[in-house]
Amino acid sequence: PKPLINTFITDDNGNPNHCSPLTMDFEATTSNATIHHWLIDGNAFDNTLSRSYTFENFTASPTVPPKLVTFTASNTFGCSTSQTTSITVQPYVNAEFTADKELSCSPLDVKFTNASSLGASLFQWYIDGVWDSSNPTLSDKSFTNTLTTLGVRTIPVRLVASNAAGTCTDDVVKNLTVNPQSTVDFSYTDATNLNHCSPFVTNFTSSVTNTETYQWEFGSYGASNIANPPFTFTNDDVLNVTVPVSLKTNNRFGCLNSISKNIIIRPSVKALFS
Repeated sequence: PKPLINTFITDDNGNPNHCSPLTMDFEATTSNATIHHWLIDGNAFDNTLSRSYTFENFTASPTVPPKLVTFTASNTFGCSTSQTTSITVQPYVNAEFTADKELSCSPLDVKFTNASSLGASLFQWYIDGVWDSSNPTLSDKSFTNTLTTLGVRTIPVRLVASNAAGTCTDDVVKNLTVNPQSTVDFSYTDATNLNHCSPFVTNFTSSVTNTETYQWEFGSYGASNIANPPFTFTNDDVLNVTVPVSLKTNNRFGCLNSISKNIIIRPSVKALFS
């Protein structure tokens, strides 16, 4: 009697686009056959009516030629019959990228490197949930944190990668952390002593955001660590003295800043007569 292949069933296990890795289940039913042989992608499997197999394609293109699956049913009388199906496996798509910095004070300047698999050729970048349609090859980008109350900004960066046909996709998300940058400026009062004659008594007022510590330096005259210090400058010389006044600010994230201004202190004037 001639063997018959009654059914030849392939199941792609929910992977209809045949994206690599593709695990498929094969099953056959026969009549008048006692010997069963599978040849899947050049690999032989005997004495079974069903077989599971995983196809892989790590190239940049679909498999050419397609993968072949052949089932042969035979009997002890030397009679046999075969059925073959071909399977095209799409390239493996793995989305991956690196960022040279993921944590820093504002602004966070990042260099991105696309490290996706060879089978990925179409890319979409999403910054904080928004598709950056103008920049499919994102490389360098700067991120800022405009919060002024020591708030931390977390920015998700998502890369979606696809094969050339757009049928196989993968994505990866990485979070960038932009810490608040301390900002600094200061002013001082001189309304009652516009010429800064010694002794020059003044009050300094800091103008800052995202700041927790203060470090004032009044040249060689002294220092302070309060936000708005009073200070008195003296000059007992006969020439003007230029005093560099600096303010350094910092916060719990180490995002420090500084500013320096020069103040000219004129000599004191003493009236004498006899």
